[in-house]
Amino acid sequence: MPYIYPSSYQPPFLKSNPHYQTMYHSEIRRVKGINYIREQIDTTDGDFINLDWVKNNHHRAAIVIHGLESSTNKSYLKGMVKALATRGFDCAAMNLRSCGGEMNRTNIFYNAGKIDDLDDVVRHLEMLGYQEIVLCGFSLGGNLALKYVAEKENKISKSIFRCAAVSAPIDLKSSSEALEEQRNLFYNRRFVMKLHKKMQSKALLQPGSVSLDNFTMVKTLRDYDEHYTAPMFGYQNAEDYYLHASSRPQLHQIAIPTFLINAKDDPFLGDSCFPVEEAISNPLFYFEQTDFGGHIGFLTSKVAEYWHETRVANFLSGNTP
Repeated sequence: MPYIYPSSYQPPFLKSNPHYQTMYHSEIRRVKGINYIREQIDTTDGDFINLDWVKNNHHRAAIVIHGLESSTNKSYLKGMVKALATRGFDCAAMNLRSCGGEMNRTNIFYNAGKIDDLDDVVRHLEMLGYQEIVLCGFSLGGNLALKYVAEKENKISKSIFRCAAVSAPIDLKSSSEALEEQRNLFYNRRFVMKLHKKMQSKALLQPGSVSLDNFTMVKTLRDYDEHYTAPMFGYQNAEDYYLHASSRPQLHQIAIPTFLINAKDDPFLGDSCFPVEEAISNPLFYFEQTDFGGHIGFLTSKVAEYWHETRVANFLSGNTP
């Protein structure tokens, strides 16, 4: 029964507040010793993906995926890259379309269920000769990784060894509703501001590629998904996008060892983002539920690796959680 609760994670003294955990890891922590080498690869639809590499000529590789409007430069990404590199992985940190400091070419960006770009990256690593590849996604990138391995099911490439996700909104509707709670509106508005700036940049750099006409109606992330994400990717509306892009309905299909860590106090996650039943019924899907940790927090005192980095890196190396 790979449902893990209670968890071994305990926050440092006086640092259990979920908002402190969320903001500290995202904005304050610094990870030293990671020097990326950038590689740009073409996608099958004529766009491109920027991969930031840490290479040490290992035979196995990890694809690490960031969250909504983030990038490979965030400390939570670098912390995981460092943990995996020390365990013998070459690491390809993946910048989703329009992220990582360079605007993409086409008129579409990325979303929580758009797995074809990840598939292009997997195929690229296979062409480079890696025979063992692991996936590790955070937040939106976590849902993306889970959806990838679930959709591929028994047809997944033999090179994909394991998958892990941290703080993943596996039920996007539930996550959207959580972000609309009064106590979490700060995060919601922050996402909208970032998205507005990106849309303005896209419209300026590539006139006619996007319209800003509807942005006066965008007050929340759900509004953005309603007016932009849904029509951009052919969904009927935000509700339709949340239904089809969420990974939870497909978790029972996972056919390789997969590990999810979600914190109960995560301000980005609603009640439906804790797949206890799926973990109990699928022996290959491990779900660890912590009481504390916020959103990609899991702070640890006086230790270079954070708790979740050790847990995930050990799992992706072949160990049982």
